This record gives sequence, structure tokens and C-alpha cells, in this order.
Amino acid sequence: MIGRSILVAFTFVIAIIIFTFALPSILSESDSARYVSATTPLSCTTDSSGVCLLTLPSKHANSTTEGIDVTDANSSVSYTSNTSISSDQSTLSVSNLTSNTSYSMSVVHYTITQGMGDNLNQLLARLPLILTLGLAVLLTVGGGRFIMMRG
Repeated sequence: MIGRSILVAFTFVIAIIIFTFALPSILSESDSARYVSATTPLSCTTDSSGVCLLTLPSKHANSTTEGIDVTDANSSVSYTSNTSISSDQSTLSVSNLTSNTSYSMSVVHYTITQGMGDNLNQLLARLPLILTLGLAVLLTVGGGRFIMMRG
């Protein structure tokens, strides 16, 4: 029983090491399949509270502002930290601007790869979590059964 426990622990360590080295390339391949980066010039006029709404030509690949860079095309000032994205991932809200002013913005964002559906995009976005949980369950269940095995 002790020998099997040591073998299972050794297997856990080896699996974690392999997974740690494989995960970056899995993430890279998953991301390159999900989206491509696009730069789009967009214009807007702020409202009285200094908020500017920018409508993206295509849905952003992430539900957060990860991968978005908003820069004033004239002054090269970055407004990325003042940017939020709508729940439908197609409208950006840029705040802390001068009220009632027109802006020309250069927006870098991730467009979903053509032919990639929303469900598949979300599945690939969660692939690291799915792989991590799957590996943990597999090692725990398999290791536990191996330790309890008779013979």
C-alpha cells in the first residue's frame, strides 16, 4: 500500500510538470484558433458626462477588455484603462473624456475567427480551466482506485 501511494504521488508530480510545460502552447493554439487581432478607426462624440460609445464592426472575442487597446488617433493618448465593454461584446464605453467633444479613436480588438461560433469560442476560452479540472479529477480518481486495488 505504501509503495502504491509513493507511485501515485510520483505520477501526480510528473503529470503536473508535463501539464505546466504543455499549457502555454495549448493556450497559444487555442487563442490563435479563436481570434485575430484587428485595428479599426472609430469616431464618436462624447456626451455631457464625458462618455464616448464606440461600436465595434464585429463582436470582441473576449467578454472582458482583454486584448482591447483604445488610443486617440490624433494625440496617441491611450484610453484603454478608461474603457469598458458591453455585455454583448460589441460596444465599448470610454469614460473620463472632455464632454461634448469629437474623438477619432484607433481601436485594437480581437475579432472572432470566421466560422467560429459563439459557443465554440466560449468553450475554447475556458479550455485551460476544463483541462486543469479534468486532469485533477483523472489523477485523483485513478490514483485513489490504484491505491485501493488489491493484489
